[in-house]
Amino acid sequence: SITATPPVDLTPPTTTHDYDGHWHTTDFTITLTATDPVSGVADTYYKLNDGPTKTTLVDGHPFITTESANNKLEYWSIDNAANEETHRILIGIRLDKTAPTGSIIINNGEMYTNSTWVTLALTAADATSDIYQVRYSNDGMWDTEVWETASATKTWMLPTVDGTKALYCQVKDNAGLISSTYSDTIILDTASPEVSITDPVSGYESKLSTLTVTWSGGDEVSGISHY
Repeated sequence: SITATPPVDLTPPTTTHDYDGHWHTTDFTITLTATDPVSGVADTYYKLNDGPTKTTLVDGHPFITTESANNKLEYWSIDNAANEETHRILIGIRLDKTAPTGSIIINNGEMYTNSTWVTLALTAADATSDIYQVRYSNDGMWDTEVWETASATKTWMLPTVDGTKALYCQVKDNAGLISSTYSDTIILDTASPEVSITDPVSGYESKLSTLTVTWSGGDEVSGISHY
C-alpha cells in the first residue's frame, strides 16, 4: 500500500484588506481576506484601536464606528498548520459622521449700511475632518452657488434695491458633509433723507436776535438718526 504524506506547511497565510483610504460618513465594514495555499486559513484575527482581539469567524469583519481621522486596525491570520502571520497595522482609517457648524455676520453685526459692498465674517468648525469649503447665497437657494475655499472674511455685493437684505452660507468638511444653512441680515439704505423747513417761511424778516426754526424730515428705509 501507498501511504500519502501530508504536505509540509511552513509558510504563514497572507491577509489583505479592502479599505479605500477615503473619508467615510457612515459606519462601515473593512473586509479582511486571507489566503494560504497549503494548509488553508484557520481564522483571521484583529484589534480595533488597540481593543480586544476578535476573529472574523466569531465576530465578523472589522466594523468601523468611531469618528476619527486615524482609526487603527491590527490584523493577522493563522493557518491550519499553526503558522501565524506577522501582524499588519493599518492606520489612518477615517470616519466622520457629524456635519460641520458655522455662523455668518455682516459688517460686524451693524443694522444698516449705505453701500452694496459689505464684509462677511465667517466662523466654521468641524471636530474630525476639518473645514474644506464654503458657499454663499443671497436667496438661500442652493442651485448654482459655487463652493470656494473657506476664509475668515469675505467682501460681498448685496442686491442693489434698498431694504432688508439676507445673506446665507453653508460650510462643507473634508468628508463631504454639509452644514445647516446659516444667515444674517442687514438693511441697505442708499437714499439720502429729505428735510424741509416749515417755519419761518421763505422771505421772512426779523429784528430779533434769536430765531425759532421748525422743520420736518423723513427717510423711508432707516429713519432719521439726527439733525
